[in-house]
Amino acid sequence: MNIAIREPVVAVSNLDVAFNTSKGRLQAIYSTNWSVAPGETFVILGESGAGKSVSVHAVSGLLPSNANISGSIYFDGKEMLGASQEELRKFRAEKIGVIFQDPLTSLDPCFKIGAQLAEIFTVHRGMSKNDAWDQAVNLLDSVQIPDPQRRADQFSHQLSGGQRQRVVIAMAIALNPTLLIADEPTTALDASVQVAVLELIQKLRNERNMAIVLITHNIGVAAAIADRIAVMYAGRIVETGTARQVLESPKHPYTQALLSSMPRIGSNYEDRLTTISGTPPSLATIPPGCAFHTRCTRVIDICRTSIPTLTDSSSIRSHSFACHNPKESTQ
Repeated sequence: MNIAIREPVVAVSNLDVAFNTSKGRLQAIYSTNWSVAPGETFVILGESGAGKSVSVHAVSGLLPSNANISGSIYFDGKEMLGASQEELRKFRAEKIGVIFQDPLTSLDPCFKIGAQLAEIFTVHRGMSKNDAWDQAVNLLDSVQIPDPQRRADQFSHQLSGGQRQRVVIAMAIALNPTLLIADEPTTALDASVQVAVLELIQKLRNERNMAIVLITHNIGVAAAIADRIAVMYAGRIVETGTARQVLESPKHPYTQALLSSMPRIGSNYEDRLTTISGTPPSLATIPPGCAFHTRCTRVIDICRTSIPTLTDSSSIRSHSFACHNPKESTQ
C-alpha cells in the first residue's frame, strides 16, 4: 500500500479546539495536523486526557455545543468546518461510522438487535421492513456473529460483550462509510475477544477499503492494527510516523516511557513495571513550555519555557517528533 501518494479521505489541518466552561475558555487541541487514506488504519495513542477523542470527534461533528473549533477539516472533497447541522447529519449518516468503547451505550435495551439494525435501512435507504430485516441479518453474518437469524431476534442483554461490540460494528458499517472511527473499541473486552474484534476490523477494512481512525491508550492494540501512529499529550501530537518508526525507534521521551511501561514476555514476575511519574495535566493546568517536562527524565532548561515543534512533517511518511532533547530509545 503506497499511502504517500493516495488522496486522503480526511485531512485535518491546524485544528484548534477549545471549550467554554464555568472555569473560562479551556484549550483542548492545539494546531493539530493528521490525515488518513482509504484502506489505511491511523491510530491516535496516548493516556486519558491527551485529546485523542476530542481531535477525532471534531471530524464527526460530535463535540458538544460549547466547543469552539477552528482550522480545516477536509473530508471526502468537502470542507466540513462551517457546514450546517443538516449537512453534518447527512454526512455522518452516509460517510462516517463510529464504534464507541461501551456497546451498551449504543444499543437500546428495549428493542431487538435486528430491529435496531433494520431501522438504519428503513430510514436511510427507504427499504421495506422485511427487506431491512433481511439486510440486518446479513450484516450480523458479515461481522461473524453465529446464528445471525436467532441473534437478530434477541435483545442486547442476551448477547455477550464481544457479540454486542460486533453488533455495534455492524451498525457502524451498515451504510458503507468511507471513514470508520473506533474510539477505544476493545477496552471493555477480555484479551482473547480483543484480538478477535481487531481482526474483524482489519478484515472489514480490507474488504471495504475504509479509512480507519482508531483511538487507544493500549500500545498492544496500536501494534496489532496500525499503519501509522500519532502519539498525543496534552492536546498536541508529540510524535508521529509509521507504526514501525514509532514503536521500534521512538524519539520522544513520552513515547519511550509509554513503551517502557509495557510488561515484557519472559520477564520475572517479581520485576516491577516501569511507570511514568506524575499524571497528565488537566486542561486548566497545562504547564508552560513542553507540557511533558514535569514528568520527563530528560528535561533541560528550554523545555520549561519553549514549546517544541514537530520535526519534518512535510510527508505522510515522515517520522516527526516534538522534543528539545531527543535521544534514541534504549529499549
